[in-house]
Amino acid sequence: MLGMFTACAMILSYVESLLPINLGVPGAKPGLPNVVIVMALYCMGAWEALGMNCVRILLTGFLFGSVFGMLYSFAGAILSFLGMLLVKKIKGITVLGVSVIGGILHNLGQLTVAIPVLATGRLILLAPYLILAGVAAGLLVGTVNRLMLPYVQKRMEDR
Repeated sequence: MLGMFTACAMILSYVESLLPINLGVPGAKPGLPNVVIVMALYCMGAWEALGMNCVRILLTGFLFGSVFGMLYSFAGAILSFLGMLLVKKIKGITVLGVSVIGGILHNLGQLTVAIPVLATGRLILLAPYLILAGVAAGLLVGTVNRLMLPYVQKRMEDR
C-alpha cells in the first residue's frame, strides 16, 4: 500500500508539473500530491506518510526537477507535515483544517528557504499571497480527502 500511495503521489507531482497553472504567485501550485500525503497521514500513520513524502520528493526531484526544487520541496514538506501532525491532534479539527494548515506552512517553508538561497529579503513580500494560495490549495486537498477518505479507509480495513 505504501508503494502504491508513493506511486500515486509521484504521478500527481508529474501531472501538476505539466499543468499550465499560473496562480499569479511564483511557485504557487494546487498541491495535488498532497492529496495522497494527507490520505496516508490519516490511513497509515505519521512515519509512513513522512517517509512516503520524502521518497516522493527525492524521486520526482531526480526525475523531473532540480536540486533546488528538491530543497524547496523538502523545506515545505517538513514544515507542513509537522504542522499537520500537531493540528490533527486537536479535537474538532477536521481533515479540511489540517489540509489548510499544511498548505499554508508548505508555502511558508519554501519561502523560508528561498530567501537565503536567492539572497533577497524582498521575497517576504510574497508571504501574504503565498498564505492565500496555501489556503486555496489546502481547501482543495482537504475537500478531496473529505470525500475520499471514508472509502479508502474502508478498503484498507477490508484488507
